[in-house]
Amino acid sequence: MVTILLAALFCMSNCDDQFNSTPELDKTLLWPAQSDTCALWGYINEKGEMVIPQKFIEAYYFSCGRAKVILEDNRRAFIDQFGQILYVLSEGEECDNSFYYGFCRFSDVNGLYGMFDTNFNIVIPNEYTSMGRMSKEGLVSAEKGYLNKNGETVFLLPYAKSLSDFCDGVAVVTIWEDEDRMYKDGAIDSNGKLVVDTIYEVLYSVENGRLVYAKNGRRGLLDLKGNVVTLPMYSDYFWYGEGGLMPVCRGNRWMYIDKNGKMALPELYAYATPFSEGIAYVKYDYKVEGYDSNRMLINKQGKIILSLKSDQYLQTIPHNGLARIREIYFDEETGAYEYEEFKYIDKKGDVIYSWIIPQNDSYYSPAAKKPAEMDEDEMMLRMFEGTEYYPLAEQCVRNKQMRENLKN
Repeated sequence: MVTILLAALFCMSNCDDQFNSTPELDKTLLWPAQSDTCALWGYINEKGEMVIPQKFIEAYYFSCGRAKVILEDNRRAFIDQFGQILYVLSEGEECDNSFYYGFCRFSDVNGLYGMFDTNFNIVIPNEYTSMGRMSKEGLVSAEKGYLNKNGETVFLLPYAKSLSDFCDGVAVVTIWEDEDRMYKDGAIDSNGKLVVDTIYEVLYSVENGRLVYAKNGRRGLLDLKGNVVTLPMYSDYFWYGEGGLMPVCRGNRWMYIDKNGKMALPELYAYATPFSEGIAYVKYDYKVEGYDSNRMLINKQGKIILSLKSDQYLQTIPHNGLARIREIYFDEETGAYEYEEFKYIDKKGDVIYSWIIPQNDSYYSPAAKKPAEMDEDEMMLRMFEGTEYYPLAEQCVRNKQMRENLKN
């Protein structure tokens, strides 16, 4: 067991994709975290207190009152807000990191997909080679058609090459156009009726009642009936965030537009993300006067509310008021990487909780303000200190010492 755990101790993993989260905001005020002394994951509260002990190889944000974790035997499981295990998947099974509208997609060892609800009842058996995520409309794509929440086929689209998830009542479908010998995109409604003709080389749902289409390598906006809202003028884009603001790129500059394509925040940025909880992450390609860095968190009016340091990077967008940043430390003399620090910060930039991940076989000493070399046994004890695995680690060290004594 210790061997399995040690294999992951120096592997810092994201709790979730940086800009991907469940569409239903979960108000469970717990955040996944590690500590200086233990690389296993637990959960902190809004005061920065570790309230669910560190005993997971990985841990993810809560959704629908449950949080996905990875156990010591590498199996996926879900816990409640008290850290009690509610459900454990079978060995080799995978699942999404979040529930989507009350349902979570999973796959078995053969790569077949199914879906379970928040009570972990399998509502759609794992019988499908492809499957999307549950939508607000209560429909999910599975191979060549769409199923409802009971796993019943609502309609089939045997001519489609691929199907997307429903968003705002429409879903993008891709078909093969024999005349042009190429794939084309269109959109259907929740009855399977084509509402946007399959004439586009690229089509994406971006929420807020809009679709992004592509023409000659440029992107523009359509409404849900296929009417052109903006001409194809953007080279890149995200999706609509809070306030109906969407980051788009024109040339090498990012800006924000509203649902009608009107500029909401000017072309100031080298990079920009959608707004979440009133905050977006942007990057300038020049040094902003009065700040030490070109990485910023801004509000919907474009005002800078926090400047990240030159060696700080946003790891997760704000989640229930806290964002996570990553800070890399280098030796000033050699320029070599020493360690990295992870911090949960509030919207004022105040640090609520932080922890250190050392480089290679070193352990961070807060007193010395630098990594200090430690032998293997001491490292093991430090790593598991304060967790339920500490007695086992202690036993391993004792056994090793006993063997050495007998040998001598």
